[in-house]
Amino acid sequence: MTVRRLLIGAVAAAALLAGCADEEPKGGTDRDDVPATLLQREDLPEVEKVSTDDRSVLTRTNCAAMEGEYNLTITDSDDVSALYVLADGDQVRSSLQGPAQNQTTIDHTIDQVDAAITECLTADIPSGSFERIEGLPDGAVGFRTVQDTSEGPQTTERVYAPADDDTAVVVTVDHLGEGEPSVTAAELLPQAVQRAQG
Repeated sequence: MTVRRLLIGAVAAAALLAGCADEEPKGGTDRDDVPATLLQREDLPEVEKVSTDDRSVLTRTNCAAMEGEYNLTITDSDDVSALYVLADGDQVRSSLQGPAQNQTTIDHTIDQVDAAITECLTADIPSGSFERIEGLPDGAVGFRTVQDTSEGPQTTERVYAPADDDTAVVVTVDHLGEGEPSVTAAELLPQAVQRAQG
C-alpha cells in the first residue's frame, strides 16, 4: 500500500513538473507587456513576435554621418523600446528616449539628427541610397536608407518626433528584400506620438 502511494505521488509530481516546463518563461520573445506609451499590437499589421528592451536600440545605416546617432541614445532617463516582428518578416521598433546625455531638452537631440540627415543627403553613399522622409508633422524628422546586403536590399526608415520637452518618439521600420515595407514609419508616427502623450 505504501509503495503504491509513493508511485502515485511520484507520477503526480512528474506531471506537475511537465506542466510547468510547458509554460513560456517570463521575459520571452513573445511578450505582450509593452508599456502603454509605445505602439501596441493593434496599431500594426499582423504581429508574429514581440520583445521589449529597457533602452533605445537603433539599426545601423549606410551613411557615416549617422554614426553619431548612436551617441544620442545614451541618456539619463529610463528609455524603453518594443520590437515587433510582423507576419511578413518586416520589423517595427517603437521607442521613447530622453535627451542625449548632458542635454536639457529633446529639441537639441532632434536637431542633431536633422543635421546628420542633411549631411547624408550630399555624402558619398557606398551602396544603396539615403533620403529624407518628407511630409512629416512639424518638429519631426526622418530618413530612409536602402543598403545592399548578402540577403538582398535592406530598407530602413526611422522617424523622430517630440512627445514633450523631455521625450522623443522614435519609430523604425526594417524591410529585407525587394519591394516596400508593409507599413511605413511615417504612417505609424501619429499613433506613436498619441500613445506617448497618453
